Amino acid sequence: NVYGPQGQWKGGREKAPAALCRKVLVAHEGENHGVGLGKLGSPMAAVFASKGYHVIGLDVNKQFVNALQRGEAPVDEPQLQELINQYKTNIKATMDYHRAVSETDITMIIVPTPSDPKTDFFSNDYVLSAIKAIGEAIKACNKYHQVVVTSTVMPGSMDGIIRDVIESSSGRKVGCRDNEIGLAYNPEFIALGQVIKDMLNPDFILIGESDKRIGDTLQALYSSIITKQPLIFQRMNFINAEITKIAINTYVTTKITYANMLSELCENLSDADVDIVTAAVGCDSRVGSRYLKGALAYGGPCFPRDNRAFVALSKSVFVNALLAEATDQLNNYQTDRLLKICDKIAKLHFTNAQSTKLKVGILGLSYKPDTHVVECSAACALANKLIGNFDVFAYDPLAMTSASQICNKAVQLVSTIEKLLYESNINVLIIATASNVWKSIVFKHTGKENLYVIDCWRLLKKDEIEKNNPQIRIILLGNGNSTMVLKQLETLYKKNQVETIDYPINARSQLRILVAGGAGFIGTHLARRLLEEGHYVICADWKRIATKGCDWVFNLAADMGGMGYIQSNNSVILFNNTMVSFNVIEAARQNDVQRFFYASSACVYPRHVQTKENVEALKEEQAWPAQPQDAYGLEKLVSEEITMHYAKDFPKMQTKIARFHNVYGPQGQWKGGREKAPAALCRKVLVAHEGENHGVVTVWGDGKQTRSYCYITDCIDGIMRLMQSDYSQPLNIGSDEMVSVNDLVGIICDLEQVTVTLTHIPGPEGVRGRNSDNTLIKKVLNWAPSTTLSQGLRSTYKFIKSGLEIEKKNGIDISTYASSIVVPQTTETLEMIGQVKPSDRNCT
Repeated sequence: NVYGPQGQWKGGREKAPAALCRKVLVAHEGENHGVGLGKLGSPMAAVFASKGYHVIGLDVNKQFVNALQRGEAPVDEPQLQELINQYKTNIKATMDYHRAVSETDITMIIVPTPSDPKTDFFSNDYVLSAIKAIGEAIKACNKYHQVVVTSTVMPGSMDGIIRDVIESSSGRKVGCRDNEIGLAYNPEFIALGQVIKDMLNPDFILIGESDKRIGDTLQALYSSIITKQPLIFQRMNFINAEITKIAINTYVTTKITYANMLSELCENLSDADVDIVTAAVGCDSRVGSRYLKGALAYGGPCFPRDNRAFVALSKSVFVNALLAEATDQLNNYQTDRLLKICDKIAKLHFTNAQSTKLKVGILGLSYKPDTHVVECSAACALANKLIGNFDVFAYDPLAMTSASQICNKAVQLVSTIEKLLYESNINVLIIATASNVWKSIVFKHTGKENLYVIDCWRLLKKDEIEKNNPQIRIILLGNGNSTMVLKQLETLYKKNQVETIDYPINARSQLRILVAGGAGFIGTHLARRLLEEGHYVICADWKRIATKGCDWVFNLAADMGGMGYIQSNNSVILFNNTMVSFNVIEAARQNDVQRFFYASSACVYPRHVQTKENVEALKEEQAWPAQPQDAYGLEKLVSEEITMHYAKDFPKMQTKIARFHNVYGPQGQWKGGREKAPAALCRKVLVAHEGENHGVVTVWGDGKQTRSYCYITDCIDGIMRLMQSDYSQPLNIGSDEMVSVNDLVGIICDLEQVTVTLTHIPGPEGVRGRNSDNTLIKKVLNWAPSTTLSQGLRSTYKFIKSGLEIEKKNGIDISTYASSIVVPQTTETLEMIGQVKPSDRNCT
């Protein structure tokens, strides 16, 4: 826990000393404790003042108070400055609670109630601080006073902790008598950028009241300032009002998300247009047209958090809230939807996109037009996702400063539309907010490569712009004919594609599956099995992983071998396998893979539990505390952890982890230094009587070291069963039939009654004993490997014998295969993926 000056102190990555210093320093700044003259409080004060009421604005932020005293708006909001200019004689501002309470009859509390990231409940801390100070002022003034909480709070708060604090701090009970306190809950339904308009033109007034007296007071107050008729009042108890507030926003988010779902459906069907569909659907009085606009994800300070709070509340009382959960998930997906379109443009049109990143411009960064607020902004979230594969530029007329606080530094913020369009050399333009300003954009012919404009809100006149600008192609989100341009390009791309796939998809194909490491031993067997089951299989090995469009990914790719390789190439193995594991799972996440399989190894188990020949079978929970025997096992253990964390952090992708125990069988490597013990010993027995070998079979060490070996068909069965299960923790896939190396040679000799002499020589031995405990796999999958070692060795022996016979016919002296080799440290695999130059090998 190192701390000190120049350390990070904000943004979520700071350590406790810095975070707590920051919190103490701002404890009396901004809207942390006051009644609030922020983005809602100042407009409310101005609205009341404009109707003849004398208003005292209270805040502990001295800058806000001073601004209002000077007749200046503390925050940016349409109409706010104009109202202050006209009615400033009715407005006072103070930091003194006693003065504010003593000179007024009603206190409206509008302070933040931020979401707790751990629970998704709203925090009442700021409300309670204000309530406590107001209660103490009421106690000192000794007068009847009415307190109205406008901030959104969790159901149960008003009649619980808030009532308790106001009563304890004031020394009075909540009630309607003169020696009591009136308490009400009166949340606003407004949108930033039109706060004053919404306050003066509400659909209805929601009042949760402690008693009739305060309810009547609020109804009279609003009746005097709102001219809209009829003005609807919904008066009720606290709990009903609290539920109503978050229920309305949750319903609205569901409606928005439904329209976005329709939008994606329409853009994938020829002649479909989401605007025409939603206009018709909205005509039904049971539905209505408001918020039924298919476009980008909802955001802002209210909608996302209210929806999640509704889910959290429901779960806390064991109520199923799947609809609200699905709304949140589908809303988060909307940025991925746009990311896919950008990826498709990159793949289909810009053939040099692998060497040069496409440039994407974003118009609009706020969560909605005409505001500087970027909280939960879909545009900012999209920008931060795009930087992985694109160079990103962005512009917003109001939100640049706010956006700079949440956008990654790689997002380049430009000062004008012109700079974005013509100086940034963008290839793709995304119109992310529904601002009328964008409708008047004049596109100039630049003679450059095509510019793709993704119009999320369908603001532009597509036909007119494309006619006057042949290099511009406009994609209207939610319009099937508009997105046909991408489908046409895709057809053209496939015609010119040079890459061929050996196994074309067939009518019975169930899933599109990538097998990373598909050219390897286990990978080839798995690929054959998947093909037999009718799946569409892509095999990749030492290539850029093609996870796009895949439903499942099996990551079997690894730089590995037997003891003769892994114990002499630790650095190369650690580097290669870490890069492969991390890159493949991240590519799978980015491309919305549903299930991800990671092939781990029994090498993850610590040395201290594998020191005896008669070793106790290894259980999955024994991997920690960690001390793997080598770098190969260490990387596998780390990659297991990243795989499980991905499943936790990105729940749309299920992950599966298998720990393989010495997999062997036909088609496996049997020479060259990377082969496993069963293949190496089969080879040695087969050539024991060739040339001058004289029946000798060499074994590294004393041969008493023990292992269990899993036959390849059992391994593949285990993989498939695990992948289709709901189990997500590491699971052993191995036989529990343990033998010594000396006995393994004996079993091989018995296959053809070969007599050999064992000679023990120095060499890498690995751990002393290792066996698979299959208790958990039997419980989880109701299955365990069942092929005996003698059965599996028979087919392995036959495969290697065939290979030796071919080599012998070709004039190769197979007697030289009697020895095993230790592979010296090599950078060959690093060269294959371009990490080092061939000449670097001579620098060791």
